[in-house]
Amino acid sequence: MIPAPPTDSSVEQRLPPYDFAWRWHHDGGAPPFSQSGDQRGRLGVDARAGGGVAGGASRFVHAHIGVGCIVRTDRPIAVELFAPRSSRHSFTIGARGIGASATSEGGLETTFMNGGQVLMAGTFPWWRRRGSSLSENARGRTGFTSVFPSGMGGRIDPGEYTFNVGIWAFADYASGIRSAGVQSLVESSIIEMRIHRRD
Repeated sequence: MIPAPPTDSSVEQRLPPYDFAWRWHHDGGAPPFSQSGDQRGRLGVDARAGGGVAGGASRFVHAHIGVGCIVRTDRPIAVELFAPRSSRHSFTIGARGIGASATSEGGLETTFMNGGQVLMAGTFPWWRRRGSSLSENARGRTGFTSVFPSGMGGRIDPGEYTFNVGIWAFADYASGIRSAGVQSLVESSIIEMRIHRRD
């Protein structure tokens, strides 16, 4: 019998600045009130909609921002992906009339891509709050440190890939006969991005 060698494995650690930054918002919606972030991995998106909040857009807002790194391999391998980060969020919703409503959502996201093809993806919805009544207001705020993604992975072929992590925020409203408004704020600092490789 010939003894089998142990599986080769390694951990590739990426620290800021990352290879690139990205941002986008959904077609049909308005751009966010503000968006900040670059290759250093300090990300923020402030989505506001409705006349009941200062700077609120007249349409829904669904905005995304993040950073990414390029992953290359010259042989088939299995990868597991990790991204420790510290994050916080806050939201404000108000619905003050018959037929008025306001919806706030946000969270964390990640993708692993080959060219324009998404091979793996994940989202971590952080909150969803909807208000609809004659007079309803709600606020919330929290912060925490987490790892997301935390082990997302699979086998890949030789080639060049992109590992992306980011945040998203959503705000929408219906004013009814009076007014409504919503603000959704998400911030996240990407501490590092790790690629665990094994044969």
